[in-house]
Amino acid sequence: MSADTTHPALIQPSDQSASIWRYMDFAKYVALLRSKALYFFRIDKFDDPFEGTISRAEYEDIVARAKKGEQDGRLPPEWRGKYFDVLMQNARNGRRSCYVNCWHFNEGESEAMWRLYSQSSFAIAIKSRYCKLRDALPTPSESGRPHVGPMLGRVTYLDHFKEQLPTGNLLVPLMNKRPSFQHEQECRALIWIPEPDDYVLHPDPDAIFAKYPVGLSIDVDLPSLVEFTAVSPLAPSWFLESVADVTVRYGFQWPTIASSLAAKPYI
Repeated sequence: MSADTTHPALIQPSDQSASIWRYMDFAKYVALLRSKALYFFRIDKFDDPFEGTISRAEYEDIVARAKKGEQDGRLPPEWRGKYFDVLMQNARNGRRSCYVNCWHFNEGESEAMWRLYSQSSFAIAIKSRYCKLRDALPTPSESGRPHVGPMLGRVTYLDHFKEQLPTGNLLVPLMNKRPSFQHEQECRALIWIPEPDDYVLHPDPDAIFAKYPVGLSIDVDLPSLVEFTAVSPLAPSWFLESVADVTVRYGFQWPTIASSLAAKPYI
Protein backbone atom coordinates (compact mmCIF):
# COMPACT_ATOMS: atom_id res chain seq x y z
CA MET A 1 0.00 0.00 0.00
CA SER A 2 1.21 3.47 -0.84
CA ALA A 3 -0.36 6.66 -2.20
CA ASP A 4 0.79 8.05 -5.54
CA THR A 5 3.46 10.73 -5.00
CA THR A 6 4.91 10.75 -8.52
CA HIS A 7 2.73 13.28 -10.32
CA PRO A 8 4.59 16.57 -11.03
CA ALA A 9 1.85 18.57 -9.29
CA LEU A 10 2.50 16.66 -6.06
CA ILE A 11 5.31 18.57 -4.34
CA GLN A 12 7.04 16.31 -1.83
CA PRO A 13 8.52 17.45 1.51
CA SER A 14 12.28 17.29 1.82
CA ASP A 15 11.85 15.14 4.91
CA GLN A 16 9.59 12.15 4.27
CA SER A 17 9.39 11.50 8.01
CA ALA A 18 8.13 15.03 8.77
CA SER A 19 5.52 15.18 11.54
CA ILE A 20 1.91 15.80 10.52
CA TRP A 21 -1.21 16.46 12.60
CA ARG A 22 -4.93 16.23 12.03
CA TYR A 23 -7.21 18.24 14.34
CA MET A 24 -10.85 17.27 14.86
CA ASP A 25 -13.69 17.26 17.34
CA PHE A 26 -14.51 14.19 19.43
CA ALA A 27 -17.42 13.08 17.23
CA LYS A 28 -15.19 12.93 14.16
CA TYR A 29 -12.58 11.01 16.14
CA VAL A 30 -15.14 8.37 17.12
CA ALA A 31 -16.29 8.18 13.48
CA LEU A 32 -12.67 7.59 12.47
CA LEU A 33 -12.27 4.76 14.97
CA ARG A 34 -15.56 3.18 14.00
CA SER A 35 -15.05 3.36 10.22
CA LYS A 36 -11.28 2.72 10.21
CA ALA A 37 -11.25 5.10 7.27
CA LEU A 38 -10.12 8.60 6.40
CA TYR A 39 -12.81 10.95 5.13
CA PHE A 40 -12.14 12.88 1.91
CA PHE A 41 -14.26 16.02 1.46
CA ARG A 42 -15.24 17.45 -1.94
CA ILE A 43 -13.21 20.56 -2.67
CA ASP A 44 -16.05 22.79 -3.89
CA LYS A 45 -17.82 22.27 -0.55
CA PHE A 46 -15.07 23.99 1.47
CA ASP A 47 -15.73 27.45 2.93
CA ASP A 48 -12.90 29.03 0.93
CA PRO A 49 -14.39 29.92 -2.49
CA PHE A 50 -10.89 29.95 -4.01
CA GLU A 51 -10.24 26.27 -3.24
CA GLY A 52 -9.18 24.54 -6.46
CA THR A 53 -9.75 27.61 -8.63
CA ILE A 54 -7.59 29.08 -11.36
CA SER A 55 -5.55 32.27 -11.11
CA ARG A 56 -6.28 35.56 -12.85
CA ALA A 57 -3.51 34.83 -15.38
CA GLU A 58 -5.09 31.46 -16.20
CA TYR A 59 -8.49 33.08 -16.62
CA GLU A 60 -7.02 35.61 -19.05
CA ASP A 61 -5.36 32.74 -20.91
CA ILE A 62 -8.73 30.99 -21.26
CA VAL A 63 -10.28 34.20 -22.64
CA ALA A 64 -7.49 34.41 -25.24
CA ARG A 65 -7.73 30.71 -26.14
CA ALA A 66 -11.49 30.95 -26.55
CA LYS A 67 -11.20 33.99 -28.82
CA LYS A 68 -8.52 32.32 -30.94
CA GLY A 69 -10.48 29.08 -31.15
CA GLU A 70 -13.62 30.86 -32.32
CA GLN A 71 -11.65 32.82 -34.92
CA ASP A 72 -9.88 29.72 -36.28
CA GLY A 73 -13.20 28.13 -37.10
CA ARG A 74 -11.92 24.61 -36.43
CA LEU A 75 -14.07 23.90 -33.40
CA PRO A 76 -16.62 21.08 -33.29
CA PRO A 77 -20.02 22.45 -34.35
CA GLU A 78 -21.48 22.00 -30.86
CA TRP A 79 -18.72 24.21 -29.36
CA ARG A 80 -18.98 27.12 -31.77
CA GLY A 81 -20.13 30.31 -30.13
CA LYS A 82 -19.64 28.89 -26.66
CA TYR A 83 -16.01 27.77 -26.59
CA PHE A 84 -15.29 30.06 -23.61
CA ASP A 85 -18.05 28.31 -21.64
CA VAL A 86 -16.58 24.91 -22.55
CA LEU A 87 -13.11 25.91 -21.34
CA MET A 88 -14.48 27.39 -18.13
CA GLN A 89 -16.54 24.27 -17.56
CA ASN A 90 -13.33 22.22 -17.75
CA ALA A 91 -11.61 24.58 -15.31
CA ARG A 92 -14.47 24.24 -12.80
CA ASN A 93 -14.72 20.48 -13.02
CA GLY A 94 -11.62 19.73 -10.95
CA ARG A 95 -13.01 21.27 -7.79
CA ARG A 96 -16.33 19.48 -8.24
CA SER A 97 -14.86 16.03 -8.86
CA CYS A 98 -11.90 16.01 -6.44
CA TYR A 99 -11.79 15.14 -2.75
CA VAL A 100 -9.15 15.89 -0.14
CA ASN A 101 -8.06 14.79 3.31
CA CYS A 102 -5.95 17.48 4.99
CA TRP A 103 -3.15 17.36 7.58
CA HIS A 104 -0.86 19.99 9.11
CA PHE A 105 2.94 19.91 8.87
CA ASN A 106 4.48 20.79 12.24
CA GLU A 107 6.98 19.17 14.57
CA GLY A 108 4.82 20.12 17.55
CA GLU A 109 1.25 21.11 18.25
CA SER A 110 -0.18 24.33 16.86
CA GLU A 111 -2.28 26.60 19.06
CA ALA A 112 -3.76 28.15 15.91
CA MET A 113 -4.80 24.76 14.54
CA TRP A 114 -6.50 23.86 17.83
CA ARG A 115 -8.58 27.01 17.52
CA LEU A 116 -9.31 26.69 13.81
CA TYR A 117 -10.20 23.04 13.46
CA SER A 118 -11.77 22.06 16.76
CA GLN A 119 -15.14 23.52 17.60
CA SER A 120 -14.98 23.00 21.35
CA SER A 121 -12.66 22.05 24.20
CA PHE A 122 -13.57 18.41 23.51
CA ALA A 123 -11.16 18.08 20.61
CA ILE A 124 -8.47 15.67 19.44
CA ALA A 125 -5.22 15.97 17.50
CA ILE A 126 -3.85 12.89 15.77
CA LYS A 127 -0.06 12.75 15.42
CA SER A 128 1.51 10.92 12.51
CA ARG A 129 4.29 11.29 9.93
CA TYR A 130 4.18 12.01 6.22
CA CYS A 131 5.67 8.64 5.28
CA LYS A 132 3.15 6.85 7.51
CA LEU A 133 0.23 8.57 5.82
CA ARG A 134 1.73 7.81 2.41
CA ASP A 135 2.09 4.12 3.25
CA ALA A 136 -1.26 3.80 5.07
CA LEU A 137 -3.23 4.98 2.04
CA PRO A 138 -4.08 2.29 -0.53
CA THR A 139 -2.15 2.09 -3.77
CA PRO A 140 -4.48 3.58 -6.42
CA SER A 141 -4.76 0.28 -8.30
CA GLU A 142 -5.69 -1.49 -5.04
CA SER A 143 -8.41 0.91 -3.95
CA GLY A 144 -11.18 -0.99 -5.71
CA ARG A 145 -13.00 2.24 -6.49
CA PRO A 146 -13.74 4.11 -9.76
CA HIS A 147 -11.41 6.97 -8.97
CA VAL A 148 -7.85 8.19 -9.49
CA GLY A 149 -5.74 8.22 -6.34
CA PRO A 150 -5.18 8.52 -3.48
CA MET A 151 -2.38 10.94 -4.26
CA LEU A 152 -0.32 12.82 -1.68
CA GLY A 153 1.74 15.99 -1.59
CA ARG A 154 2.47 19.32 0.07
CA VAL A 155 0.26 22.31 -0.69
CA THR A 156 2.03 25.35 -2.10
CA TYR A 157 0.85 28.95 -1.62
CA LEU A 158 0.63 31.40 -4.53
CA ASP A 159 -1.16 34.72 -4.99
CA HIS A 160 -4.01 34.02 -7.43
CA PHE A 161 -4.08 37.67 -8.48
CA LYS A 162 -0.35 38.24 -9.01
CA GLU A 163 1.18 34.86 -9.86
CA GLN A 164 0.44 32.34 -12.58
CA LEU A 165 -0.10 28.70 -11.79
CA PRO A 166 1.27 26.16 -14.28
CA THR A 167 -1.50 25.57 -16.82
CA GLY A 168 -2.88 22.51 -18.52
CA ASN A 169 -3.11 20.23 -15.52
CA LEU A 170 -6.15 19.45 -13.39
CA LEU A 171 -4.18 18.85 -10.18
CA VAL A 172 -2.16 22.07 -10.02
CA PRO A 173 -4.99 24.36 -8.78
CA LEU A 174 -6.02 21.67 -6.31
CA MET A 175 -2.58 21.63 -4.69
CA ASN A 176 -2.24 25.42 -4.43
CA LYS A 177 -3.84 27.90 -2.03
CA ARG A 178 -3.61 31.62 -1.40
CA PRO A 179 -0.77 32.94 0.82
CA SER A 180 -3.29 33.96 3.51
CA PHE A 181 -3.61 30.24 4.31
CA GLN A 182 0.11 29.62 4.57
CA HIS A 183 -0.16 29.16 8.34
CA GLU A 184 -1.92 25.84 7.64
CA GLN A 185 1.27 24.29 6.17
CA GLU A 186 -0.99 21.72 4.60
CA CYS A 187 -0.31 18.14 3.68
CA ARG A 188 -3.05 17.06 1.27
CA ALA A 189 -4.22 13.63 0.15
CA LEU A 190 -6.28 13.83 -3.04
CA ILE A 191 -8.76 11.65 -4.94
CA TRP A 192 -10.31 12.43 -8.34
CA ILE A 193 -13.46 10.85 -9.78
CA PRO A 194 -13.16 11.27 -13.58
CA GLU A 195 -16.09 12.74 -15.45
CA PRO A 196 -18.00 10.60 -17.99
CA ASP A 197 -16.54 10.74 -21.48
CA ASP A 198 -19.56 12.59 -22.83
CA TYR A 199 -19.87 15.19 -20.08
CA VAL A 200 -18.88 18.13 -22.33
CA LEU A 201 -21.70 17.32 -24.72
CA HIS A 202 -24.16 16.59 -21.96
CA PRO A 203 -27.20 18.93 -22.14
CA ASP A 204 -26.82 19.71 -18.43
CA PRO A 205 -23.21 19.10 -17.27
CA ASP A 206 -23.98 20.45 -13.81
CA ALA A 207 -26.45 17.62 -13.30
CA ILE A 208 -23.57 15.13 -13.56
CA PHE A 209 -21.73 16.67 -10.64
CA ALA A 210 -24.92 16.97 -8.61
CA LYS A 211 -24.79 13.16 -8.39
CA TYR A 212 -21.23 13.12 -7.07
CA PRO A 213 -21.02 12.41 -3.32
CA VAL A 214 -20.06 15.12 -0.85
CA GLY A 215 -17.37 12.88 0.62
CA LEU A 216 -15.56 9.56 0.30
CA SER A 217 -14.34 7.21 3.04
CA ILE A 218 -11.07 5.43 2.30
CA ASP A 219 -10.04 2.46 4.44
CA VAL A 220 -6.61 2.76 6.03
CA ASP A 221 -4.50 0.80 8.52
CA LEU A 222 -4.98 3.11 11.49
CA PRO A 223 -2.44 1.41 13.84
CA SER A 224 0.32 2.00 11.30
CA LEU A 225 -0.77 5.60 10.78
CA VAL A 226 -1.46 6.98 14.27
CA GLU A 227 1.46 7.53 16.69
CA PHE A 228 -0.69 9.01 19.44
CA THR A 229 -3.64 11.28 20.08
CA ALA A 230 -3.49 14.47 22.11
CA VAL A 231 -6.53 16.08 23.72
CA SER A 232 -7.27 19.77 23.61
CA PRO A 233 -5.36 22.00 26.05
CA LEU A 234 -8.78 23.39 27.07
CA ALA A 235 -10.27 19.96 27.84
CA PRO A 236 -11.24 19.02 31.41
CA SER A 237 -9.01 16.43 33.07
CA TRP A 238 -11.56 13.60 32.77
CA PHE A 239 -11.71 13.96 28.98
CA LEU A 240 -8.28 12.39 28.49
CA GLU A 241 -9.39 9.19 30.24
CA SER A 242 -12.58 9.11 28.20
CA VAL A 243 -10.69 9.40 24.91
CA ALA A 244 -8.23 6.70 25.98
CA ASP A 245 -11.11 4.43 26.97
CA VAL A 246 -12.99 4.91 23.69
CA THR A 247 -9.80 4.26 21.72
CA VAL A 248 -9.23 0.95 23.49
CA ARG A 249 -12.89 -0.06 23.18
CA TYR A 250 -12.56 0.19 19.39
CA GLY A 251 -9.52 -2.09 19.55
CA PHE A 252 -6.66 0.42 19.22
CA GLN A 253 -3.68 0.67 21.52
CA TRP A 254 -1.91 3.93 20.65
CA PRO A 255 -1.32 6.36 23.55
CA THR A 256 -3.63 9.21 24.46
CA ILE A 257 -1.82 12.15 26.02
CA ALA A 258 -2.51 15.64 27.33
CA SER A 259 -1.73 18.52 25.03
CA SER A 260 1.74 19.96 25.47
CA LEU A 261 0.07 23.38 25.43
CA ALA A 262 -1.64 22.51 28.72
CA ALA A 263 1.69 22.50 30.58
CA LYS A 264 1.95 24.93 33.50
CA PRO A 265 4.60 27.71 33.56
CA TYR A 266 7.47 27.56 36.08
CA ILE A 267 6.51 30.86 37.73
